[in-house]
Amino acid sequence: MLHLGVAVRDITPTRSVWMDGYGDRDRPSAGVYAPLTARVLALRQGNTAALITVADVLNFDREQERQFKASIGAATGLPAEAVILCATHTHCGPRCADILMLGERDGEFLTRLEAQLAAAAQQALAEAGPAEAAFSRTRSAFGINRRLPDGAGGVRFHPNPEGVIDRDLDTYWFTTAEGTPIASLTLYGCHPTSRAGYDLGPDYPGTLRQRLERDWGGQALFLTGCAGNIRPAFLDERGLFRSAQIEEVEAAGEALAAAALAGRFRARRLTEPCLRVTSGTAMLPVEEAPDRAALERMAQAEGTDFASRVDREWSRRMLQRLEAGPLPRAVPFTVQTLSLDRQHALVFLAGEVVTEIGLAIKQAHPYHVLSTPAYSNGIVGYVPSRSIYPQGGYEVRGAYKFYLQPGAFTSEVEEVILAEVARQLAG
Repeated sequence: MLHLGVAVRDITPTRSVWMDGYGDRDRPSAGVYAPLTARVLALRQGNTAALITVADVLNFDREQERQFKASIGAATGLPAEAVILCATHTHCGPRCADILMLGERDGEFLTRLEAQLAAAAQQALAEAGPAEAAFSRTRSAFGINRRLPDGAGGVRFHPNPEGVIDRDLDTYWFTTAEGTPIASLTLYGCHPTSRAGYDLGPDYPGTLRQRLERDWGGQALFLTGCAGNIRPAFLDERGLFRSAQIEEVEAAGEALAAAALAGRFRARRLTEPCLRVTSGTAMLPVEEAPDRAALERMAQAEGTDFASRVDREWSRRMLQRLEAGPLPRAVPFTVQTLSLDRQHALVFLAGEVVTEIGLAIKQAHPYHVLSTPAYSNGIVGYVPSRSIYPQGGYEVRGAYKFYLQPGAFTSEVEEVILAEVARQLAG
């Protein structure tokens, strides 16, 4: 029998902090428009256990993946492979991962976050009781592809209503045998970039969780799917992206929750749960980095614009890494698969994975019902599909420096990821 427990912690900073998500923020946070939380879902069946931990932050880096999983493992007695570390990817959260953003990370916040994740994991596992699971899949019109072909073989950062998008809105519903709600786990692939500004908050996932808890019950968790090139369709009078008002963000979360609740009436019960968690590392190839002389020139170049500052800091960090040896030609990418029965599984991916890869994973396994959360474990940056690679653009060639990678990913990364997913699903 499946056993399940859930725990929630408030992780809202108690003081002003530097924020993650937008490179043009030039000062710390000013306020809070909604609380930030960390949530843990513990699952156990016999000798097998898994923990889904998710926090309202932008990302975790690879060192945090190692450190936080070790802390959670020490608190629960579980191996690191049983712990899945996720971020909702809100762009209105405190600095967390080691990426190129203005401002310093707040050590007090990070220490508190690590401790709260461990404590919540310990509580969720200790309180796990018998549970039944059901799955529903519906569709949502929220979100839009942000890559618009420019007619010359390239791409613009612009709303593209005809662009590829995975509109699946998946929810797992966990109840007692009597039907009392315990927890829900919802996934949708859209960037939480509804708002900019200097107020901390969880974006649309926060309101979605509140609505599900109010109208159904239990504790609600949200995972962001493969949304690397998908963002909320808040547009101005010219048809360009804009920052939404809080009321609009709340309405979007309410609408997503309403769609999930409507799908619950067609939910399929998992009658023969068979819990299994697997973990592996795919080595994603990257292009060769500039040589030392070129990096030194970049590190000394002048320029006060944002791109120049990024180039300087990135090249300095690469030069530091060169002291330990040649820069790598491949980046480790964690893939974790959590199977709930012989058909239903979640495939967790360690990057800002574009929607095409999430769809390719589902299409490659037509006899499985797969959900594909991204923004998991140690984030490696944007991960492009082979189909968008020739167009270039931000997701392909513009973002790798922010994630301190030595080069842009090559066009083979999609096949490498799909091979690791297939290996885990076949095991």
